[in-house]
Amino acid sequence: MGNVICVLESARVNWLGLNWEDILLNTAVLAIIPLLLAAFGGHLAADAIEEQKKKRNVKLCFWALFVFGIVATFWQQFRAAQADLAGSENSKFLMAVALSKMYPPPAAPVIEERNLTVQPSPRSYLAISGVPAFAGRNPNLQEGSNFQAGDPLGFNLHYRATGPNAIYVGGSGMMVLLEPDDNPGTLKKAYQSFIERVAEDKKKTANQEKDQWRLFIPGAAQFNSALAWDGPKEHPTTHVVTQTELDNLKSGALVAVVIAVFDYKDGGKIHHLWYCSFLQPPAQPPGIWHGFDACPDSD
Repeated sequence: MGNVICVLESARVNWLGLNWEDILLNTAVLAIIPLLLAAFGGHLAADAIEEQKKKRNVKLCFWALFVFGIVATFWQQFRAAQADLAGSENSKFLMAVALSKMYPPPAAPVIEERNLTVQPSPRSYLAISGVPAFAGRNPNLQEGSNFQAGDPLGFNLHYRATGPNAIYVGGSGMMVLLEPDDNPGTLKKAYQSFIERVAEDKKKTANQEKDQWRLFIPGAAQFNSALAWDGPKEHPTTHVVTQTELDNLKSGALVAVVIAVFDYKDGGKIHHLWYCSFLQPPAQPPGIWHGFDACPDSD
């Protein structure tokens, strides 16, 4: 089973807008606990050294590595949270712009005098913009950079409102999987994993407020970041890509798959935007992406 992520919309208030609970939890799981055990083991092992100065230097080295590992992991988690926040802040800005303006009402139905048939207004849609963007390490927090060992493995998926009318965008589900190949059977299993994970997450959020629709004026755009995760579904942790995985993605021994679904309303009717794509080796930015048939048609 590939590493997966399912991102569902939620409302949280945190200092600086960041989800510090996840940042601290991931830092503890990925760094503090394992590095503390390693440093303590090195500390005890150094007691066997007879020369006091050398013993002290070895112990200091182990504890310095412990501190460095925690700081590096915390910084990596902090940058990943900032990337997620950027998409959320963009949505809030667009909402403020939308509420500050007057919008023309939808075009009135055209009625033919002879047979009295009604011509419906033109549809508006939510559409994917471009291909998933690499979210590798970048000092300016800009997307499009290739991954390095130690980066969170994820891609930014951009989407926008098209058509003459404003629409409302609701919940979304996203998933990134690492699969051994791009055979139709493998891709179909990846899609089934996505459906199962989204169903589980909907059960968890069933008691939350359902009316979380956000207004998108024509042309409004946003992105969500899909990251791979490790660990149990109840307490997942961000997956950090290894050099072996990067080599396998380049050679084709591993294939990155991105699956997403968005709910949106046009004229009060709910529609669904689906996206299923896999990354062709050598998996270098901007990447060559291919759709596959397991994904339902958007409506």
